[in-house]
Amino acid sequence: MLLIASITPFGFSIFGLLLLSFYLSYKWLQGDKKEKPGCFSLGLSTLIAFSILMFPLTFSVGIFESGSLYAKIGVVAFWIVLFGGYFYAKATKKTGSFWKIIWTILKYILGAIFLGLFCILYFGMFFYVYQALFTDEQQDFQLWAGIICVFFTSVLSLIIFSLPIMENPIKEKSTFYNLKKALKKPEEVTKLDLSLQDLTEFPTEILQMTNIRYLNLSSNKISNIPLEIKNLTKLEELHLKNNSVGISERTKMRKEFPNINIQF
Repeated sequence: MLLIASITPFGFSIFGLLLLSFYLSYKWLQGDKKEKPGCFSLGLSTLIAFSILMFPLTFSVGIFESGSLYAKIGVVAFWIVLFGGYFYAKATKKTGSFWKIIWTILKYILGAIFLGLFCILYFGMFFYVYQALFTDEQQDFQLWAGIICVFFTSVLSLIIFSLPIMENPIKEKSTFYNLKKALKKPEEVTKLDLSLQDLTEFPTEILQMTNIRYLNLSSNKISNIPLEIKNLTKLEELHLKNNSVGISERTKMRKEFPNINIQF
């Protein structure tokens, strides 16, 4: 009892976060499967989820402990909206859309963080060059740090400016993440990702895409796949993880489509 009384509120929140990470990892790994996930994969997924969730928790605790009243209200409101949205999505069976929104928001936040770090590094390099060439001020900035700054800024610049050149032509011509856009050019589709779309049935329009090689229908509510999919002779991979496909249907599909790598 004395040990429990000595634990801080932040300590209790960490313990609760660990349980939440375990629960989310278990539900994500189990999906619609009846067998239990392995201990190693469950432990690794829990560790990753815990590490990701620790950032908003630490940030929230820091604001709550040192911020103003309005900041505290904002933190509490944030967590209420987050958990309220999750339980609402769970009740309405739209968890796929909920996680898609969360992932989109997370991508923008991480993108903003990386952009900020890049700007600091980039303009710090110019400031160092300016001081070295045009001022006589004594610099505390070490030469090796300047070289590293210049190197990583150059590498990041090359990566950022070359990505549109390398990826856009391929994605625009062959990779699609929206069924309506893909149907405008069905012959050009080689990769179609319709995961997290809350689909209840297999979209038969996909059968028009005769050159498709990769099809991702993960995290939907699809229970069966039509036999006509055999007409897609170039299809190599079919991802159906976290769907409602039963054991008997899986066995049937593996027999009917032996040339397709099906991932459940």
